[in-house]
Amino acid sequence: MRGGAVLKFDAMMKEFLQQYPTSLLLKLTGGVPVVEFLNVELPSVQERRLDLVLLLADGTLLHIELQSSNDRDMALRMLEYYLLLWRRYRRPVRQVVIYVGTPRLRMANSLVLESLRFSFTVQDIREWRAEELVASSLFGDQVLALLGGTSDPQGVVRGVLERIAKMVPERRERALRYMLILAGLRKFGTIVEQEVENMGVTIDWMQYPTFRQAKKVAKAEGKAEGKAEGEIRGVRDALLVVLENRFGPLPAWARQKIENASKEASMAWLVKAGDVAKLTELIPRR
Repeated sequence: MRGGAVLKFDAMMKEFLQQYPTSLLLKLTGGVPVVEFLNVELPSVQERRLDLVLLLADGTLLHIELQSSNDRDMALRMLEYYLLLWRRYRRPVRQVVIYVGTPRLRMANSLVLESLRFSFTVQDIREWRAEELVASSLFGDQVLALLGGTSDPQGVVRGVLERIAKMVPERRERALRYMLILAGLRKFGTIVEQEVENMGVTIDWMQYPTFRQAKKVAKAEGKAEGKAEGEIRGVRDALLVVLENRFGPLPAWARQKIENASKEASMAWLVKAGDVAKLTELIPRR
């Protein structure tokens, strides 16, 4: 995982998975207890560090890579990591790539060359239902729910926030930090802000780069939307004046149709307004 924002997410997820038990990690280990989280780096010339390497109680290694984008060379990277781990520890290695990105997963889980066949597991975290994770008794699952699959992101965000709100202040602050980074990855910024405001929780949003960027985009979109709405309002007001001068006070159904009309439709009615003998010739009642 590369880039400033991605590296921040990477570090947060490694810290999170090491500190909090999750069903995800339990499934990946197959229920075998974790003896140690190993800090494994490639030679410095390559400037790479493996995300998570777990030494399990059965003597095997579980290597987990957290990936937020589709990498066409992912199989090559995993092969490099496999060889490094085998050379250093001489233990059986099982590898899993957990995809947490927003675009559709497109990474292959194998590499087949003329004299080599290599494979590993790729799992899209959206295969885990967010609602089930929110309902879990494990706090780690509840936070990871933000990355799970759902058709109701607002309900998921609300559920996670409700659980965080019940924590003691010290734990609540750390939980919010984890949650906001994951929410930024899923572009749930606006939803989180709305739900936080409803709960009366105060957060310094400027601590979180993804939210800062979301606010800039929202502000720019708001200005553009306000300008467009002003233009439509001007056309509608002009149309109302012309029609009332010709036909007197307009019935409620006509006003409603004008309010719901697009800028293009309102402009077309305004152009033709002086040529019709009846209101219904311009604006059909049905």
